[in-house]
Amino acid sequence: RAKGTWHMRDDGSRAYDVAPCRVVRYTAENARRCLKNRHLLFVGDSLTRYTTTSLVHFLERSEWPKRFPADVPRCRDPATDAQREACDSRPNVCAEGSWQREPGGAWPAMLAHIGGGADGSLFNGRMECICARGKAMKTNPKDGSSATVQNYLYRGAAVNVTFITQTGWTGTEQLQGWKSSGCAEKGECRFSVEAHAENIERANRFDYDWEAPITEALGVELPRLFPDVTDAFYNRGLWGPLLPKVSKDVFAALRKLTKLGGRCFWRGTTAEKEERATALTAQQAGCESFDAQKVTEEFHALPFFHPLPEGPFANHERRDVYWDAVHFMPWVYEELNNLLLNVLCNSDTTWERA
Repeated sequence: RAKGTWHMRDDGSRAYDVAPCRVVRYTAENARRCLKNRHLLFVGDSLTRYTTTSLVHFLERSEWPKRFPADVPRCRDPATDAQREACDSRPNVCAEGSWQREPGGAWPAMLAHIGGGADGSLFNGRMECICARGKAMKTNPKDGSSATVQNYLYRGAAVNVTFITQTGWTGTEQLQGWKSSGCAEKGECRFSVEAHAENIERANRFDYDWEAPITEALGVELPRLFPDVTDAFYNRGLWGPLLPKVSKDVFAALRKLTKLGGRCFWRGTTAEKEERATALTAQQAGCESFDAQKVTEEFHALPFFHPLPEGPFANHERRDVYWDAVHFMPWVYEELNNLLLNVLCNSDTTWERA
């Protein structure tokens, strides 16, 4: 098995290399060519959500999000041009905490921006945010799941990317959402703080267009909503391990969800022992494993602080890796996506001749 290592960059972030292999860092143009006519579906937790947002930013804007949000300690007084360039000058779509001071508050402001704002915003109207997220979300009495809806539909000129959120500690909780308006295909998506507030009211009434437990969602609802999915990724991540009693059914459904010739993946992010068992179940169903847990495991050993301190430990190494207790700095998602593009594109050279 090839061994990966992190190497420090001049700007304070790190790059991941796998010896004796070479990690290809794709240009956005080559990534779009490789992924042309494909539909990537991600289902999972917030770590997968930020990874998805980072990838869409790269595909739409031809650059990764800035590697550090503007409000972190190293960006208050950057020492070099490289460090200054790595710092965002505005709130970062891969760091919800950087939106705290925006009108409407962190979640409403960030989700309105992602969903198109008043003028198409960062994703040029190509990202539909089917979202209701806030502090006052109710709990569904049927299964204990949150009323939260946070589903992203990106429809680019070359590739489609969809993220569906799952919350809950058992892994059996339902997925839920509303039908797409079709705005992303036309580049016409707009979303406001006020529209988000209306969505919260609707979600707290449990008034959804579709809802289903995870296995039914993967087997029935998502294929109906997104019949053109070619590559599908599922993870549990911060919500804990996937229970054995549902694992087999989840990956059987995930395999069927992808079109003939497509690929399905278990995206590992939790403890290594749990990853091995779930990865084996995924393999038996015909899926693969994208082992993000192995890539980031050395970061898990950094001293844990919650909340991250502003005092003597303000410049501790952990603050260059995490922007809060559990979520990575944007540069980590950038590197995970570089590895993902290597997995999806390196074995298929037909796009190079397009």
